[in-house]
Parts: sequence; structure tokens; C-alpha cells
Amino acid sequence: MRLCLRRGWEVGRGGMGEPVGVFVYGTLKGGERNAALVIPVSRRPAALKAGRLYHLPPPAGYPALYLDGPGPIRGELLRFTDGATLEALDRLEGYAGLFLRSVVKVVCDGACVCVWVYHFPPDRPVPPGAEEVNGGDWRSSDYV
Repeated sequence: MRLCLRRGWEVGRGGMGEPVGVFVYGTLKGGERNAALVIPVSRRPAALKAGRLYHLPPPAGYPALYLDGPGPIRGELLRFTDGATLEALDRLEGYAGLFLRSVVKVVCDGACVCVWVYHFPPDRPVPPGAEEVNGGDWRSSDYV
């Protein structure tokens, strides 16, 4: 499966740094409020080994990820067949404004694969009123 993107990236098999999909940890996970906005080819449980997850208070009401921290962060790996989906996710996530998008490695089905993930910039302070999600699983927290 390959996902060709207009920005020149190709999503391939996860080796050599090629992302195989998008790691999601909040409202895009199956059963959450934004899950129906995207239709992935597959949706598999996955975990990011390191990171810190925060629940942002209303009116936001969604999680924010920092890539530093002890982890793990539990989420899902979404795979797509077209670049338009990633572009739609960029708009939803406020890419290059609110969130950055980077390539990271996650564990999925016992394998370590490269994926895209949306995260807060490392120099952005934790927003006032945000609470760290203990255990790295937003769904199992009291915020959902």
C-alpha cells in the first residue's frame, strides 16, 4: 500500500523512515467524536514509546501530545490510500499552527513502524488548566 502526497512524501511500508499512516491518540480514535471524519483502510491499536499527553480544558476538550516524556501513549494507527486524507487531517488538526506533524516510530502488531503524528511544538508551554493524562490513554481517562 502506498500513499502519495503532494508535498513529495510517500507513505510506504514503514522502513527507512517512510510513514505507513497516522498515529492518533484522541478524537480520531474509533468511537470518538471525530472518528467518522476519516475512513481509513485499516485501524489498529498502536503505542508511542515516549511522550506526554494532556487533556485541554473546554472549549477545546481534546488531547495534546508532547513528544518528550516517559510514555507510553496509547492510540491507533490509521492507514489511508490517498493523500487527500492527510491533507484533510492537516486542516482538522491545525497543522503548522496549533499542531506540528512529524514522523515517529510506534509499535503496532508487534512491529516498530514509522508514522505521522500531530503534536504540540516542544517550546509551547502547557496551556493553563490542561491536565496530564496518567497512563497515556486519553480514552480511559476521566475526560472522554
